[in-house]
Amino acid sequence: MLIPITVLAILVVLGLTSRRIFGTANNLTFLVIITMALLLFSGLRHETVGVDTETYVARFNSVTGMNYKQAVSFANGFSDSSYYVVSWAFSKIIPNQQAWIAFVSFVFMAGITMICYWESPDYAFSMLYIFCMGMFFFSMTGLRQSLAMGLVMMSYYFVVKRQLIPFIIIILLARQLHQSAIVFLIIYPLANSQISWARLLIAILFFIIVLAFRNSIGAWIFSKLPDKLVDSKVTDYINSTKQYTASGFVIQLVMYVFCMRYHDAVVGELPHREALYNLAFLGLMFQAAAMSIAEFFRISMYFNWTYMVLLPICMQYEQDQRNYEFVRTVVIVVFVAYFFYSTLNSYGIVPYNFFWQKV
Repeated sequence: MLIPITVLAILVVLGLTSRRIFGTANNLTFLVIITMALLLFSGLRHETVGVDTETYVARFNSVTGMNYKQAVSFANGFSDSSYYVVSWAFSKIIPNQQAWIAFVSFVFMAGITMICYWESPDYAFSMLYIFCMGMFFFSMTGLRQSLAMGLVMMSYYFVVKRQLIPFIIIILLARQLHQSAIVFLIIYPLANSQISWARLLIAILFFIIVLAFRNSIGAWIFSKLPDKLVDSKVTDYINSTKQYTASGFVIQLVMYVFCMRYHDAVVGELPHREALYNLAFLGLMFQAAAMSIAEFFRISMYFNWTYMVLLPICMQYEQDQRNYEFVRTVVIVVFVAYFFYSTLNSYGIVPYNFFWQKV
């Protein structure tokens, strides 16, 4: 437990001192320092850290030494077979499991870092969000989706620049690594649609419907998908009895309402940031759907990273400096509290060990 708490302390201290050291909260050097700290934390972990890491490492070691045909045959036995073909290709260059773990961590952190560089006015706050609210720890266990999420976040640039072809190419690549990434295509036509408080009512109404029919609505949603998208893995999700509680939706709802207070000012200055609000809304809807089928939580993660930049953006519009510092401090305290209450023990990160340590 000591190592994760130490990283948390570093993030908090850097957040409190960034303006004094760098003169600003979004200095590029500062972003590189934080990124490297998190990358080392994730990339140097032992294979026993993270719920699914050992399974992925075992499969990586299985494909190492195979020829292409053998690797493809092996990969076809699993969902998202392209992931295992990619890991096989990587093993031809660096046949080392730790290098593969570090590579996955790098791609994920590259997506995070690019989003922060493009949008965040407060790098430490943004990184603290992904660290405390589970997104970073999730990346240390779900390696397939972590690779896909890294690419998905990189595609945000082409969403706001309205460059459809490169956007589609990136999402299709991400989909090969984790098929759920295809859902991010939704954001392109919706990115510039104007958000209003009516969306909040839609989200709450949807939440109530899911709450009332949570044992059947998930199957109905999947029944509307094209047959080619409903494979055996999706069928398992439909038949699963695992569901999430309302707490995740409530947390997202509070953040959404908070950000909506600043919507006109945020979008009025930089209209392309309407896309961030649309991403937040979609994340809220999928978070509500997770109460019926838990796997919608995974889908919501393609959108919920939005708050790592949208929250600090909105706080910048507090005209009174004392109010800004107060709000920022309160939110940080809430993040840290959530870290100890839920995140720390949710993803198999504790106990944490480096790869060179004996377990």
